[in-house]
Order: sequence, then C-alpha cells, then structure tokens
Amino acid sequence: MLLNPRRRYSLMSDLSFEIHSDGTIGNILSGTRLSVPTNQRSYKWEKTHVVELFDDLESAMGQDEEYFLGSVVITRTGVSGSPEVVDGQQRLATSVILIAAIRDYLLKINDEEFASDIERRYIMSRAYPSREVLPQLRLNLHDHDYFLKRILYRPGTDERASAKATRGSHRRINLSAQAAAARVKRIVAGATPSSSLSA
Repeated sequence: MLLNPRRRYSLMSDLSFEIHSDGTIGNILSGTRLSVPTNQRSYKWEKTHVVELFDDLESAMGQDEEYFLGSVVITRTGVSGSPEVVDGQQRLATSVILIAAIRDYLLKINDEEFASDIERRYIMSRAYPSREVLPQLRLNLHDHDYFLKRILYRPGTDERASAKATRGSHRRINLSAQAAAARVKRIVAGATPSSSLSA
C-alpha cells in the first residue's frame, strides 16, 4: 500500500498516525521536546556504529543529494500527549552528541553567539513561563542524568565536571562524545573560523 507522506491516517476513531517524508534531524529536535520512554533500552551504540554514522554524514557534506538517516517513530501518549521516541533513539542521541560537539568547538573558538544559537535550538532551551532549562531530547531513566551532564551542559560547568559514568551505556555515551569531538576537530582542521563549519 502506498501512503501519502503528508496525510493523516486514522486506524480507529481514537488512534491516528502521520508520515512525514520531509523531516530533518534539525526539524525534529527544534520542533518539540522529545523523550525516550522509561522502558526503552539504554544507549547501545558502540564506537563502530558512531564512526560509521559520522563517516556517512561527512561523505554527504557538500553533496547536492539528501542523506537518509533513517526513520524516527514518535508517539504521543498520556494525558499531556508529550512526544516519545519509539524508534530511532540511538540515531537521535548520537546526532545530539555530534551537535553538542559542534557547540563545544564554537565555544572553544569564542563564537559564543553561534554556539548559543545551536544550543537553544537543538540541545536545550528555557521553557516559559517556568524559565526552567529543558533538553530537546531526554533519554531514559538510567541515561538521562549522565547524558544531561556529560553532553548537554557546556564544558567547564560544574554539571559537566560532575558527570560520572556508572553504567555501560554511560561509557558508550562518553566514547561517542569523544568520537564526535575528534570528528569535528578533524573536519575543521586548517579551516578559518568563518568557513570551518561550512566545509
């Protein structure tokens, strides 16, 4: 059966789903705050998976064709109807890790304005009216606190310094962050600050 990518389909009177073929990781992360259900598995990607994704993304840079990262399945449950990631959390989390590494690089070269723009749009931002700082992607119960401190908070903060890897998933998140920082450093090597992230 062929489905229109922009159409809403009703399965029952109280259940519906939508298919969007034009979504990007940036649109997904900036469009709403996402969370991984507490019963979903923890971060599982090993360094080989992360490097493979970064290789694919790097080879796609500068090409006219779009790069298909894979499907992301999001559901709205509960009274609040807040969006939860049912499938694609490993790719989303790794993408946020890479985006955070880009933010960290920009901070290192003292581009506070661009770093802050990226942070507010894709990493975490202040909710109103509470003014609480909330992540764009919240991982499951076991990984959220470590992900928040090690990835989402900026280098040099007390929160980043307090990040302690106590689980295998935390160690994998940390290895992914190291791989992301190394990849950003490699991509921008020899580039001027104004052109370093457009290479």
